Amino acid sequence: MDAFQARLRRAIRAFRSGPEHPRARGVDQANNVTYNRDFWDWYAERWQDPAFRATNADAPEEIPHFQTLGDEWGRRRDVEAIVGKFILPFVGRDRVVGEIGCGGGRVARQVAEHVKCLYCFDVSPRMLDQARQVVPADRARFVLLEDAHLPAELTGELDFIYAFDVFLHLDLYVMWQYFQEMTRVLRPGGHAFVHTANLTSELGWQNFTKFEQYRVETHFYVSPETVRTMAHRAGLRTVREATPDPSNFYLARDYLAVFEKP
Repeated sequence: MDAFQARLRRAIRAFRSGPEHPRARGVDQANNVTYNRDFWDWYAERWQDPAFRATNADAPEEIPHFQTLGDEWGRRRDVEAIVGKFILPFVGRDRVVGEIGCGGGRVARQVAEHVKCLYCFDVSPRMLDQARQVVPADRARFVLLEDAHLPAELTGELDFIYAFDVFLHLDLYVMWQYFQEMTRVLRPGGHAFVHTANLTSELGWQNFTKFEQYRVETHFYVSPETVRTMAHRAGLRTVREATPDPSNFYLARDYLAVFEKP
């Protein structure tokens, strides 16, 4: 749990001293999508600085191995375990897949080689610029989102869609919009993988109680029941849920689940 505590301490310092990125004061924090766009544009611009990457690293011993924006947010083996269990079993060379919040391509570069086509969605143009540098262009399409709606022409076209390390930064209403969108773009029998910060886990509760209000820079904590309710109301059924595992940062703190469109 050392990595978790280190991340928590950094988040607390940033929160108490005000927003980390200087443009935040001019952005409507009540507009979750706009605030996310501005924050992640700023983050992507700063990522070129090795000192900035090191400051945000959860696992300092992995700093020399950073290749993609986002590698600093967790241990590589933890991320690979999530990808292997919750993403790769649902993709294939004949599958059309989408990632909500692809960021700098940390997960997309692992998935693209296994699919027919990967739609990389993000609200941040700077993050998409980063993703284009690491995700094979012959397998991916990069789509800038103006809000929490996916392209209309993708209705019923996707076999699988996922959001890893993304819903943690969204408020409940934006999560709900994305759940509805995932249902719309999935074909019947298609699957969706969602990762949220879990209020009912011990680590999730510890983090939640350190703050007085929500900001994008921290996390928006929800219960698994809330996530299941939104998924089911959107027309999805639960087919797989993560089992808590203290050896994996994400499985120890968060709620991860796969849903199916009937």
